[in-house]
Amino acid sequence: MYEIPKAEATERLANTEAVRSKVEQDIEFLTDRIAALKSQPRPNRVVIDTYQTMLDSRLSVLKWFQHGRGAGADKQHNVYSIGA
Repeated sequence: MYEIPKAEATERLANTEAVRSKVEQDIEFLTDRIAALKSQPRPNRVVIDTYQTMLDSRLSVLKWFQHGRGAGADKQHNVYSIGA
């Protein structure tokens, strides 16, 4: 069976972690942005919907990254769920 050399596997893991971290940062930014927009006297629904679509996409990517990491990983990131 083909095995990935340890150095290459370590590099891939580091790259994966960097991407996951960036996705988490995006989720935090979008969550904050949506909350701020919703609190305005006249919220711009088009912008909010656009940000919500982006947030949903990032949450899907994060879920994909967590797949196979165990149930604990999902619980850790439930803070990103936001109400409509």
